Amino acid sequence: MKNLDDVKYSLKAKDTFKKGTEYSLKISRTKTTYSYETKKTENLGEKEELWAGKFKIIEAPGIKSYAPSGYGVLIDTSIKIEFRQDMNQEETVKAFSVGPKIDGDISWESPRMLVFKPKSPLGKNTKYTVGISVAAKAADDSNFEEAFSYSFTTIGYVVVSGFYPGNGARSVDLNSRINVTFNQAVDHESAQSKFGISPTVGGNFSWNGNTMVFTPSGFGYSQGYTINIASGVKTVNGLDSVQAFSSGFTTRQQVVMLNIPSWRQTHMYTCMAAASREALAYRGITVSELHIVDLMGYDYTPWSGTWRDPNAAWGDPNAGYVGDIDGHSAPGWGYGSHWDPVVKAISSYRPVELKRNWSVQGIARELANGNPVIVWWVNGVWPAYELYWKNNGKSIRAVNSLHVQVVKGFTGTVDNPTSFTVNDSGYGYPARTYDVGTFQAKWGWFSNTGIIVR
Repeated sequence: MKNLDDVKYSLKAKDTFKKGTEYSLKISRTKTTYSYETKKTENLGEKEELWAGKFKIIEAPGIKSYAPSGYGVLIDTSIKIEFRQDMNQEETVKAFSVGPKIDGDISWESPRMLVFKPKSPLGKNTKYTVGISVAAKAADDSNFEEAFSYSFTTIGYVVVSGFYPGNGARSVDLNSRINVTFNQAVDHESAQSKFGISPTVGGNFSWNGNTMVFTPSGFGYSQGYTINIASGVKTVNGLDSVQAFSSGFTTRQQVVMLNIPSWRQTHMYTCMAAASREALAYRGITVSELHIVDLMGYDYTPWSGTWRDPNAAWGDPNAGYVGDIDGHSAPGWGYGSHWDPVVKAISSYRPVELKRNWSVQGIARELANGNPVIVWWVNGVWPAYELYWKNNGKSIRAVNSLHVQVVKGFTGTVDNPTSFTVNDSGYGYPARTYDVGTFQAKWGWFSNTGIIVR
């Protein structure tokens, strides 16, 4: 290049430039003066940039693309290698290799595309390595700077490459289709004959490429299923399967939830009337808590005696409402009623059925049929214990912390419910969910008693 004084300079790199690389070059000068007397050099100004620029070295011969690659390559496939530059075909052919060694013919589709066509089919389930050594040359006789190699594997044994739903999947929808994807094309009838599902479910098959799709007639709730594909699935191009495959999943829980309205009870001890009001509202009937209490009837026997003394006297909750609805009379709190007065009250509007020593499966079955259930149990806030008092010479059994609620839903199955949801007009307003064990423990205090409101 020339500077401002028209002097030509030549620059030579100490090391070889790397092909395909862009370099930056800057030339600067600083004017100086030299004193022969002192033998020192002195700068006369700041550094001055004379020239700046970039240049790129020609690309080295290399590979742009290649095929085939990966796994499952068909045995009649040709090998193609595309180079980045026009190639010296004679030298490049000498640099080509494939192993295990196979006979074949090499041709050129273009100055940059080498094609190797095997004379006989490739071996199945075999890994081949293709290489181009540094002896390969471009048309300008520049050599490869680095050797190139890659591998591919021909089609082998049929295997299942995927299941849907995946193994261990939970909460699967009851109408989900089962997909079984194979790693290659298979004989459809053969694959379908090797398919099994346990427990047995009816259905039909369809196909989407290499994926077998099983559409079930319908799964059950909370049910575990196992999909089995036996060995011996016949291939179209590869090798028949020699191993079995399996996958398991679990369907979702049944969830039943009735649209029962929830209100806070209007008085401290009217939970049984509040539950009745809510169940009747679900049936389209509007009544007040106090009207329900009136229909239940009262036992006005006043309290006398000491709490938890079996010789104390009070009303009969099996015959009518006992105590003050807000607990304003002796013994300082109220009680309410048991089921018979409630059955009498609700029967004025809807058919009811009383159940004693019932089961959680029975409750779930009624909910699944759209029927709300009223239960007696303990509230979990006050201490629960049995107590007795007398009424007209008869011993009355009661339970401290009595509470009455409407059961509105459950999860699980009718035969195996896992939780229940109740409308709680008092302590857990508007609703609470309990696991089935807790539900049974609370409910057991009143001999698993419930009322079905039909």
